[in-house]
This record gives sequence, structure tokens and C-alpha cells, in this order.
Amino acid sequence: MRRSKNAGFTLIELAIVLVVIGLIIAAVLKGEDLIQNARMLNFVTNPVQKTQVAAMTYYDRTGQFPSVAGTKGPLYQMYQAGINGVLDIANPFTKGSNNFAVALGFLSNNGVNYPVIVIKPVNVSAAGVPNRARAWTQADIAYAYYLKSRIDGGSANNWKTGNVRMLNVNIPLTYNTSLATELTSTPAIQTNAYDVRITNKGVYTNNTNSFSDICVDPNTNNTSIVGSTGYTLVYFYNQQPIN
Repeated sequence: MRRSKNAGFTLIELAIVLVVIGLIIAAVLKGEDLIQNARMLNFVTNPVQKTQVAAMTYYDRTGQFPSVAGTKGPLYQMYQAGINGVLDIANPFTKGSNNFAVALGFLSNNGVNYPVIVIKPVNVSAAGVPNRARAWTQADIAYAYYLKSRIDGGSANNWKTGNVRMLNVNIPLTYNTSLATELTSTPAIQTNAYDVRITNKGVYTNNTNSFSDICVDPNTNNTSIVGSTGYTLVYFYNQQPIN
């Protein structure tokens, strides 16, 4: 018997169509997850770990950790020490709406200086220039969690311990200093890196009893973190704070 031209879909045909649509949606969502994970892995690799490797190389060569020296930033100090890889550091890191600037310096507590990589969301101009801090978003917090899980592993859910911590303080940074401008070379050295630094001579002093006192869990505190510039992600790249 031939099917009437006006007949609708059978239940089996509808079920097949729905299954196909579901598979397409699942593939799209999975693809988006893979893209986002790739972006976060890129963030961990460059700038964060590439900055750490350069800083440790600088320490091996000079016996000091990089920070601000005079009017020059830490990337300039490292390049002068022969670490050419700093030219390729993605600072700011820019992927979609997630833009971060990283700064090398020290956090001081009870007279002890801890070398750190400070990470903050930043606004970026159309020319790629980081110009000022911006408020944390929920997507930014996902990057913070990804970094902590990669660095701290099993302690990824405890923000009061480990090398990666979210601090309930606004560590001020100077953003828009181009490394190429600092080098003033002829011909100009090709780099898109910006020599971001902690504003107060590369050192931020913590006046509380311990860093744990000002650590927050971005997940449980995200109602206050999202939309605020008053929090700073910090990576103690050489050692954990003693408290």
C-alpha cells in the first residue's frame, strides 16, 4: 500500500529525527567544551607557566627573582639577562571575552617576601593594549579553577592552601607598558608582550596575620567576586606561604 502524500511522520520516524537532533546538540556542546578547555590550557601554558619558567631561569642566572627595577618591569629585567623567550609571553592573554594580565613581583607577609605571579582580568583595546582592570566574571572564575586544579591537584578545592589562591584584596597593577617600548631597540624588537607590574615597586604587603585569612573560594563566594575588581588571583610559583 502506498503512503498518502498527506500522511504525517510515523512515531519511529519522529523518534529517529529527535535522536539525530540530540546527537547534533550533544556534539555542538561537546565541541564548545573542548574549545573552552583548550583555551584554559593555553592560558596555563602561556602566559602562566611560560612566565614561571622564565622567572626561574632568571633566578638561576642572577640569584634573584624578577620584579620591578627602577622604571623597568620584570620582563625587561629577564630579557636583559638573556631570556629571549619573554618576547613571546602572551601578556595580556586574550581569548574571546576572557582577557588576563600577569605580573611578576612579591607578596610580603611578616617580613617574608614570596615571589608571585599576579593574575587579574583586564580590559584590552582593539590594538591589544591592556589598559585597566575589569570585574571578574563567572567565565573568569572557571579559568581560576582550571589553573588551581592543574597546579595544586588534590588540594584544588581548598583555596586557603596550595600555590594558587584567590585573595580578597585588590593588588594594583600597571598595565600599559609595552616591552618593545622599554627595550627601545633599533630596529624595534617584535613582541606583543606588555610588561605588567605590581604598582608599588613590585611588592604588595599583606598586613593581616596570614594569607589564609584573606583567601576566598571563588565558587562559594562568587556572588561577591563576580562583578568586582577587588579580588586577585595569585600563583606562588616558587613556594607556598608558610601560613
